[in-house]
Amino acid sequence: MKEYAKRKLLDNAGEITANAQETSESLFITRTGETKDLELYDEKANLDYVKQLEDSYVEKEFSEEEKKRIESAGLGKKNSVKSQIKEERRAEFKHRILAQAQKSVEPFEANTKEGNLEAFATKLMLSLNYLSTQPFYKSMMLDKKMQDTAGMLGDIVRFGEKTLEVDETLFKATLYTITTMFGYVKKNLEELKAEVKHAFSDAEGYLLKGKGATKKMLSKEMEFKNAELKTLDDLTEGAGSIGDYIVRLESRGVEASRELLKGGENVKWHELFNSTFTSEVLEQNEVTDSGAGTSVVYKIHKGEQLYFFKGDENVGDPMDLVADMLETETVSKYVIRNFFSDKKDAVMEILNTFAYIMHYKNEYEEYDETKNKKEKDEAKAKLNENVDLLTNYFRKINLDIDAGDVLDIADEYGKAANALVIALESAELRTDDNLTVRNFATEHLAFLFGADELIVKSKDAVLQTRNTTEEGFVMESAVGIGIGEIYEKEYLVELAKYKANKISVEPQFLLSKKAMEQVSMLRFMDAVAGQIDRHWNNIIAEHTYDPETHTYVITSITGIDNDMAFGEHDDLSVLINDKTGKFYYDYCPRALFEAVKTITPELLRQNMANYVEPKYIDAMVKRFERLKIALLAKKAEMDRNKTMIPELADIFDNVEEYTSVFESPLMRR
Repeated sequence: MKEYAKRKLLDNAGEITANAQETSESLFITRTGETKDLELYDEKANLDYVKQLEDSYVEKEFSEEEKKRIESAGLGKKNSVKSQIKEERRAEFKHRILAQAQKSVEPFEANTKEGNLEAFATKLMLSLNYLSTQPFYKSMMLDKKMQDTAGMLGDIVRFGEKTLEVDETLFKATLYTITTMFGYVKKNLEELKAEVKHAFSDAEGYLLKGKGATKKMLSKEMEFKNAELKTLDDLTEGAGSIGDYIVRLESRGVEASRELLKGGENVKWHELFNSTFTSEVLEQNEVTDSGAGTSVVYKIHKGEQLYFFKGDENVGDPMDLVADMLETETVSKYVIRNFFSDKKDAVMEILNTFAYIMHYKNEYEEYDETKNKKEKDEAKAKLNENVDLLTNYFRKINLDIDAGDVLDIADEYGKAANALVIALESAELRTDDNLTVRNFATEHLAFLFGADELIVKSKDAVLQTRNTTEEGFVMESAVGIGIGEIYEKEYLVELAKYKANKISVEPQFLLSKKAMEQVSMLRFMDAVAGQIDRHWNNIIAEHTYDPETHTYVITSITGIDNDMAFGEHDDLSVLINDKTGKFYYDYCPRALFEAVKTITPELLRQNMANYVEPKYIDAMVKRFERLKIALLAKKAEMDRNKTMIPELADIFDNVEEYTSVFESPLMRR
């Protein structure tokens, strides 16, 4: 999984940081005089020591250049200039403290996976503690938030000293705690940055009004403040990078911890944090299958293990896709892009229509005895209607693309068009949003709800072929087959036999009680995530078949292919009535209800901060709050009814041993 972006270093912060790297090693020395970074484990002692360093740095002898500056100040102004130089030194010292913490972020930003998480946490902890002592931050009442954030970083450092255990449940619980802590750190840094930026904008107002020496002094002060703001900005980005790093750890941490423990006992957590991790490398000896969904999925065998590989994906640009689709020998992509540059609605309409053509073409060609002739004719009519629509439009704008060309384009680009339409219009994502990370986000959400067994496990991977190397991730193979496949290739075949009087018993398609619990949980989590691509082939199921009763029973399920989620999509009609706001179903598993009751919006924010971009966090929290209100109201309503009629089942027990698939939440999609 790639980093969201390469962060910029402090390369434009003026003279404040120009020589910070050059002097940092001589600045950060231990009491013995040995040149190295401070070992920042005792917060108070180290803070006191840095304060001593600061005082020594501020009070050191003036340089020749500084002496000239003092002498040139004139009578009555020399002491003022001396004080100004000392304040400049104090500010420079402060920025070097921050630069040292920022420097520890670089390995994470470079995606080397060799970053020392412990070093970053300790240096940032010290930096925040130090800043909290500064009058500027005290005057803004930001010192407590800085100290709280530093305390959380101190807890992360202390976690690093704990002994690693292979137990998967304990490992996940500890990593979950650390992830939550980094979510809290990132949130606090973002809030600090916003408040400091606001204060600095006020200071700039004074600068514009200043004159002469006052303006010069304020200008120098603003140079310091702007560098400080940029440092805070970089540290906030750094916290995000490390959160992303922890996501990678989570995806293969148990496996990595076992590898470490092979080398000896009493391995510490910080050894896991600071280890170099490499992605799973898969050799594509033979692609035995490809996905039928909206993106290419390779089925790959590694020994006896089966994986499903997907390359790293971001939401594409619709203009780029249309230019690829419509390019001809006489009309270049540039001309097409230029023509459609102010016709965004037309671009999306073209993509939608190609997606429809692919859909109806598949329906028509897949006709068999399970579908009647009327359905086949309807599919063909819809196919021809959409082909004619595009052909006429292209003729009108002088593009040499006929009906045969339209069908060829649909074959080649239909899946891509469908995926882009789903991402932009249904999930309400935006171009360049990272789709790969949403698989990891869904795993973490399931863990938060106590239902991680319902989502297939993923991890980073590199797929190597003879000619190419592709980065992406692999999903473990879920047990079973897609519900859609069970329905199409088994249940409908039996139903056709029944309708043709070839069998006397009407087939049944059922969910076991356990599967019904899982479906209810998956549907709720999907609604929170804004998942809009949970079609029946993205739910893998184990099932049984009784040939005497012709009954198919789904016994357990697993959700796969979880990337079309965590956008601004707010349609919750899968679980809630749009008009009344009421929860549709009179059944909810007790475990789901307890999780929903326990999880707060703030807890959800903090736990998902390292997985979901900030712009989509609010949408996710709003979905959760609406669902929580509706579910709690449904429970209260059923409790009142049970008080009046004791024979009624409560919301936890209102489920039969078997439920028809067609009367379950699976039907709302």
